Amino acid sequence: MRRSSLILYFILSTFLIFTTTCFASDRVPKRIAILPVINETGNAQPEIEQYIKAELEDKLHIPLNGILNIYEYIPKTDILKVLPELNGPNKASKFDMNRLKFAAEELSADLIVGIAITSLYEHQYPHWEETILDSNVTLRLIGYDKTKDEFINLKSQESYNGEYILSGTIDALSHEALNKVFNKIDFKKDVFPIIPTEKLT
Repeated sequence: MRRSSLILYFILSTFLIFTTTCFASDRVPKRIAILPVINETGNAQPEIEQYIKAELEDKLHIPLNGILNIYEYIPKTDILKVLPELNGPNKASKFDMNRLKFAAEELSADLIVGIAITSLYEHQYPHWEETILDSNVTLRLIGYDKTKDEFINLKSQESYNGEYILSGTIDALSHEALNKVFNKIDFKKDVFPIIPTEKLT
């Protein structure tokens, strides 16, 4: 009985994947451009930038997209061709959001999204027998939704000033600020809702 159930489960799973793939093959996938982290502060923090990049990519990950073919992720090399200011020392300057609309046209992108770091500092100084920590992390979730012809511009800030504690460092504050800005938007609902299978035909 158990063996029969496993065989039936395998047949149904194979059929579902096959039919979903057939439906998806008739669709033109929506194109998503994930920007490199834009650090406007001049204070390079590779580990923090890598963390932000990985978390954003995770938020934009679509399960079974390789089978469903709903979205296509635009290569970073293509993004840097139309937005060269995102590569190199000019990243420290303030990014012009109006460039996102231009980039969407050039890349044939339905969605462009990224994180800009607009403030990032951590200062320590002695005070009597204590070490005082003064730190701040400010992030902006930026993007352009071509379908809605709307810009995305959401800000999140975390600050600390007091006796030195690990939770007040820029590493910890960047995690908190990123979670806060992500909580302001539901990517899978507001930005690129996953189209139900019955609408794939």
